[in-house]
Amino acid sequence: MTTAKKDDLIAHDPLAWMDEEQQSSSQEPVDKDAEIPSPAHGLQDPEQDSSMEPHGSDEPVPLPATLNIQGVAQLHEQLQGLLHNRSMISIDASNVESIDTAALQLLVIFRQEALKSGLEVSITAPSSRFVKAARLLDVADLLEVD
Repeated sequence: MTTAKKDDLIAHDPLAWMDEEQQSSSQEPVDKDAEIPSPAHGLQDPEQDSSMEPHGSDEPVPLPATLNIQGVAQLHEQLQGLLHNRSMISIDASNVESIDTAALQLLVIFRQEALKSGLEVSITAPSSRFVKAARLLDVADLLEVD
């Protein structure tokens, strides 16, 4: 019968360093007044973000430069608020530099649901990165950005 050696990869725990780090960090005092950064990179607090406030029905709604999964829930709330204020929604995607699958899925579903309700939704001036991501995920036709 063999015994596990220190260099044996079968007995190696690749996550062991996490336990050591947790034990050492648990001894450090926690600053309860420290500000916690928002995970929604590219999206701000709705009270502070004037870019998604209700605009006139002709004015496009600008999207932030970064749209990712951390901001999808907030973006969803903001877009839902527009459904009640307009008969037509124009979304300006010209500033979008980075967009992930979750954000594109949200825009596709939002557009489809709005169209079912008789509301016109268009994405105006999409950036090249927005179009490239939409094509990569095969939703460019659904968003009409080709």
